[in-house]
Amino acid sequence: MKNFPVPVEGQKVVSATRMAEMEARAILEGDATSNEYMEKAAQGIFEVAIRYIQEKNLKYEVILVCGKGNNGADAYSVGELLLENDIKVSAYQLFPLETASQLCREHAESFKDKGGEIYEMNKISEFLLPPGVFVLDGMLGTGFRGRVEGLMKEVIQKLNRSPNPILAIDIPSGVIGDSGIVEGEAVNADLTVYVGLLKIGHLYNQGFEYAGELHAVDFGMSEKYISEIESFGSIVNLEIVVKNLPFRKRTVNKYSVGQVLLIAGSPGMPGAAILAAKAALRSGAGMVRLCHPPDMEYELFGCPPEVVRHSYTVDHMEKIFQELSRTNAILIGSGLGRSNDVPKILKRVYQEATCPLVIDGDALFFFEGGTRPAILTPHKGELKKLLKVSEEISDLELIRLAEEFAKIHKVVIVFKGAPTTVIAPNQPKVIIPYGNKGMASGGMGDALAGIITSLLAQGKELREAAILGATIHALAGDKAKETHSQYAMIASDLIESLPLIFLQSSD
Repeated sequence: MKNFPVPVEGQKVVSATRMAEMEARAILEGDATSNEYMEKAAQGIFEVAIRYIQEKNLKYEVILVCGKGNNGADAYSVGELLLENDIKVSAYQLFPLETASQLCREHAESFKDKGGEIYEMNKISEFLLPPGVFVLDGMLGTGFRGRVEGLMKEVIQKLNRSPNPILAIDIPSGVIGDSGIVEGEAVNADLTVYVGLLKIGHLYNQGFEYAGELHAVDFGMSEKYISEIESFGSIVNLEIVVKNLPFRKRTVNKYSVGQVLLIAGSPGMPGAAILAAKAALRSGAGMVRLCHPPDMEYELFGCPPEVVRHSYTVDHMEKIFQELSRTNAILIGSGLGRSNDVPKILKRVYQEATCPLVIDGDALFFFEGGTRPAILTPHKGELKKLLKVSEEISDLELIRLAEEFAKIHKVVIVFKGAPTTVIAPNQPKVIIPYGNKGMASGGMGDALAGIITSLLAQGKELREAAILGATIHALAGDKAKETHSQYAMIASDLIESLPLIFLQSSD
């Protein structure tokens, strides 16, 4: 079957400031009024809220918690729609309505006219949260800066201590929209319904933790304006998992599919090598060869029988170099350890191999840069070491430094985390916001490195292999969670879930 690949970039991610600036321009140029945008957004938020109430079997009762800006107006607008659908709704107003924005006042009045109750609060004891009632957070929007104080801080603390499910409108109150940083208190939402495009604050620093499930709603801004907003990066286009897998002719053989060479494992640490090898096999590599230190034969007993194994020493690496002529991609580092031999091995392979490299785990500790085709797969601590950053810095500053490093050394960086960000020289950043908390366990990174290396060996160029591999890895983790739970799943479960992801392919 023919393959018709699609772009790896999906929906773009923008700063909250740029989004607000474009919305103001669009209103000024007559694209719509503020109220028209708001009412369309409210309809989308209402639909998500109703669906959530039904799916979670919640009471048909909702509490709005409203500030004095247009985020409060959004909440009242959604409240009007809920009332029209026979759902009991009451609102807590944290600031006197006479100090609120015009739209907030107008929609508060309309909300009251339709039967909604508004309680203007003066102290925290007046804020009542009956069990099981759904809460809509409309206190602060994406334009918030600084630290929440006073009554709002107390309200947020009470919300976070309660078991009540919370829907945040556009962004959880207290999260800074341009960065995701939380300087004090912020609403810990079960879901966030964002308006228009994803903002940086939904995905980075503390924002990704506080946002919960992310749901998009259209608010009616014309594509002309959407397309002109400066992009921070893009969410991965999930169609690539079906459309962009390596194409195989009917006449292929194991070597034309692609050979992976792993230089991995060390005495006492065979697991990383085994997991990486198995992930490479399960991701379609035609041949997988594992090169390991001597005297590991017994430790590698659990290695899949399809993996061909060779031992080597730093002084006798002949077998590695004999295989280079028919090797399509090399993974070096998984479980390799940090002995004095490792930098020597890395340097020789880096200098003499002509195929692309994936540098992972312990090899990253010794990587000093260069300008040859390579993918680096660091988590946050490894990336800071790579960039020689010792102090605490924000995720966004770390990404900025990683972009500079990628340009200088001509490498692709897979910054592993929640979410994962793929950084390539002079290319848009691609963000993979999938996966789950069950993937915070040993061996998950080795599986990712094996998947990426396999895709490289099958002919994918560096950036696409990194993005496709990280996406497949995340989706396989989500699939494994369905059957094993986030508490019980292990890296082997993720690898065994890979076939379920590949079955989606149109091939």
